[in-house]
Amino acid sequence: MTTPFKALLVEGTTGVGKSTLIDALIRRHVAAAKPRQARTLVHLAQSHTYGLLAPAEDAGTLTVADNLRHLDRIVSHLEWLHASVQEHSKPWCFVVIDTLHLTHCVRPGVVRWEDVAPFDQRLAAIGCKLLSLRVSPAALWDRAILPRINEQFLREYARKFGSTHEEIHRHFVAEQETLASLFEHSSMNKLLVDNEAAAGVVADQAFRFWTDAATPSQSAQQVTRTGTFDLPCSADAAFPLFTPEGERLWIKTWDPTPTFPDTIEFAPDTVFRQGEGDEDAIWTILTADTKNHRAEYVRVAPASHAGHIDVKVKALDAEHSRVTVRYTITTFADPAILEGFSEPAYAAKMQSWKAQITTYLSNR
Repeated sequence: MTTPFKALLVEGTTGVGKSTLIDALIRRHVAAAKPRQARTLVHLAQSHTYGLLAPAEDAGTLTVADNLRHLDRIVSHLEWLHASVQEHSKPWCFVVIDTLHLTHCVRPGVVRWEDVAPFDQRLAAIGCKLLSLRVSPAALWDRAILPRINEQFLREYARKFGSTHEEIHRHFVAEQETLASLFEHSSMNKLLVDNEAAAGVVADQAFRFWTDAATPSQSAQQVTRTGTFDLPCSADAAFPLFTPEGERLWIKTWDPTPTFPDTIEFAPDTVFRQGEGDEDAIWTILTADTKNHRAEYVRVAPASHAGHIDVKVKALDAEHSRVTVRYTITTFADPAILEGFSEPAYAAKMQSWKAQITTYLSNR
């Protein structure tokens, strides 16, 4: 679903790979953004979500009220971020949260599910998703205990969970089961992931879940529409309006950028980009036949769909022409995209094109 707010809460006990996964998600998100088009990205690390509670936890003075006030500050901020981007129809704000209310029920552990359930519902209401990582007890030993035997985490902090490495390990195994139970209670859109698969596989799965990118399991759908409209100008005057540079004259939001070559030439194999978010597409010119007034393009929006557009302009007389546009769209993500290609919607699109071009012609 194309929504402007994309938030993901990652939960799991120590050693399941939360930090590694979150780092991969952030890097992938930034790498996927076009130059100067990276949208708002917020990463709430554990220093924000849990660390501020640690001093009172260690001192034994943390209260339920303190913990809930902390949760309210965080969730209220997320609600503000959500509200601030609702005017947009494309993804505009991305948030990754490293543990929150589920972890608070086990660590510091002064709150119970009944205390934090209202925050879970508030997060669900703004579309925040929950991803929970888990691994086998053996993997927890290999990841959470062995690499940290000489680190402060095990020598000091984790001593509250047991006096030996084996006791601390058993605590983490039990904590993972408690988190799994809390996960079942959550009303958020949620996904439980076994994090013993290859790192790239888990990162792909998590990234698709977070951003609603297309998944291989989603069935592709294809629709072809053909529309025709007449223009009050010759075919020679009308045809250039359907070239990449010519469309700038009558489509206000059309602002293509060259990929190859350095300028957008109206010639076969010219590649350019146009659009933002899910509509960010790579266009390739297949046919550029000025003599016969035919233009053919393929556009691929990797996040959602592909299109094949064939435009033909026919002379009716010296001052009138007829435009025929054949558009095949294949969606491999949100099937709602096809709503814009129903027969009535496509007919309305053709009439809109006619009106915009006619306005341009009358004002030039």
